[in-house]
Amino acid sequence: MKIKKMNNSLVEIDLPASKSISNRLLFALSLFSNDLKVKGLLNCEDTQVFLSNLEIMGAKFEKASDSLFLKQPLDLLSLPECALDLKDCGTALRFFTALCSLQDKEVTIRGSKRLLERPMQSLIDALVSLGASITWQKGEFLKVKGPITGNKLSVDASHSSQFVSALFFVVPFLSSPFYLHLEGKIVSKPYIHITQNILKQFGVEVIEEANQTFKISYAPEKPIGREYSVEKDCSSASYLLTAAHILGKGILIKDFNPFEMLQGDRVIVDILQKMGADYILHGKDLIFHGTSEIHPIVYDFINCPDIVLTVGVLAAFAKGKSTLKNVSNLEFKESNRLQALIEGLDKVGIETSREDDDLVIIGGRPKAALIKDYKDHRVVMAFSLLSLVNQEIKVEGGGYCQKSFPDFFSTLSLLNGAVQ
Repeated sequence: MKIKKMNNSLVEIDLPASKSISNRLLFALSLFSNDLKVKGLLNCEDTQVFLSNLEIMGAKFEKASDSLFLKQPLDLLSLPECALDLKDCGTALRFFTALCSLQDKEVTIRGSKRLLERPMQSLIDALVSLGASITWQKGEFLKVKGPITGNKLSVDASHSSQFVSALFFVVPFLSSPFYLHLEGKIVSKPYIHITQNILKQFGVEVIEEANQTFKISYAPEKPIGREYSVEKDCSSASYLLTAAHILGKGILIKDFNPFEMLQGDRVIVDILQKMGADYILHGKDLIFHGTSEIHPIVYDFINCPDIVLTVGVLAAFAKGKSTLKNVSNLEFKESNRLQALIEGLDKVGIETSREDDDLVIIGGRPKAALIKDYKDHRVVMAFSLLSLVNQEIKVEGGGYCQKSFPDFFSTLSLLNGAVQ
């Protein structure tokens, strides 16, 4: 695909809702059953995975205009023996594995080969220590059967914050309070904070007491008439903001104040400012100005891994050496994103090198190439930005954007032309 250049006017961009918040809200509604009305829920492949599989397990939802209501919660005392297909959704894999461990009927979980090869052992070990029986045939399936019991647990949080979030959702049904200790260096902490915020809407209080030990208490409440509006997706914003910086253009994003948002990827605005862009806040709206003068950067991505590819592609244009720190965990995402970034940049003639958990990128002038998509939405969206400068740089595929940002290419075309 290529992107044809157009004019230099300020463009108003409409972003999709946060995928991570949307998925957690669907899960929480099904588990905790209250009258919370969710507005602006994201509609993409991953949220459809959550909806369809929660309905298989007995939940029922109703949509009205831009809002979603729960009609029937899950019956946690009588979940069905069933088979789930989680496709390529890593969040769903961790959350549903924990959910299925609450009952004494076996559930078979399937999905893509890559999904069922992703890190799971720490979560499995934690659930087994509470009494679950779990069979994991890597690349093929999981079989999960409970019930689990207990009032305290330790889990390794160094591979995925989703292990922690999954446990936060289910342990309130075991004991209140429940004590969860996190071992190792915690990755992607903001996603844990998002889970804490969502659970608070449903009467679950998660407090860190000391030394990575959390106290989880549940006091059911009925927030009658309350609404929860899903904030815009910061990961999706990263592609459009980066495109604007590459092109030296300005964009307006309404209802997007990163200083009031939960998502860790909100830091993309400050990262781009360090790399030469500028922005101002006008109430709740962001006005962003790219300069096309791209500076190198040194930044620690341990809490925002989903924007590494975007910043890595931008660093290809920088005048000098950029260091992306703590990025080795990208090897375990929907694809091996670290390998995808290194190979993609190498194909367009940009020098990279590994230094332990860090990646060094020497900026230059990307040349024509065909870049592998790795069947990964973030690889496709990040590397498509190179076409803004060199139309002979192409990325395989494009349909994978349905996973998180279905309107990516049409939105990008508003900024810089028509995708062809």
